[in-house]
Amino acid sequence: MKNKKALLVGLSVTGAIVALVILFGVLFGVQTAAVFYLKKTQGEYPELYVLPHRLEVPSELKFAGRKLSFFGYDFEAPWTDVEKEDTRQSFARILFKSGKAIVVFNPVEGVDLVDEFMEKNPEYADKMVSVFGQETMKSNYSLYKAILNATPNELSVFMPKKDVVRLSILLILKPMLLVNAQSGLYSFEYQDLRGFQFGNPARTSKVMVHIFDKDDGKLDLLIFAPKDPATSLSQDEIIHLIQTLRTASLG
Repeated sequence: MKNKKALLVGLSVTGAIVALVILFGVLFGVQTAAVFYLKKTQGEYPELYVLPHRLEVPSELKFAGRKLSFFGYDFEAPWTDVEKEDTRQSFARILFKSGKAIVVFNPVEGVDLVDEFMEKNPEYADKMVSVFGQETMKSNYSLYKAILNATPNELSVFMPKKDVVRLSILLILKPMLLVNAQSGLYSFEYQDLRGFQFGNPARTSKVMVHIFDKDDGKLDLLIFAPKDPATSLSQDEIIHLIQTLRTASLG
């Protein structure tokens, strides 16, 4: 439901921005139109102003976890009391006796943003590179990073039109990625891994983590815990998942 809600929010932002940019762009210019609309929607779409905070991932492990392997990746759960594993085509769900759970999403079933923009629409590939730049479009991680770090505060009526178009498109896409980020949004790098964490375990019982490997493969993990404070998630537990993730081919 929240994925669908985020998509609908993103689409509503898209439609509204396009309509108003056309109208005000004709009257006042693209820069003024974009700045006027996005500043006006600050209260309605506060997620556009959320930026990732740097998350430090230490090298030492704090848990003796349970080794798991799904969809070409190996990792350790920070808990050993596995009660049930349920593997399906699009995801695997690991339930623990404590009530905690990990959902691992099959990367093959996920959306490849760069592929959607570049490979599936080759007629637009050159335009996308022209708008976003080669650096942004070189990998899914780079595109995610650009989207999540975009904010309307960067907009100015004095910006070149090309930069306004780039930032406006990034802001259109941003709500679609911000699932469960109300309590916190974080970025991290660890060895050959990097990615983003959506949710602060001190404030929510559900945290989503997008982890990119050195080949730009992306694994999504959704971690649940009961709302009982005695069994709540900790940031160290989330970090343990990041620390131990490896592609299965590397062991």
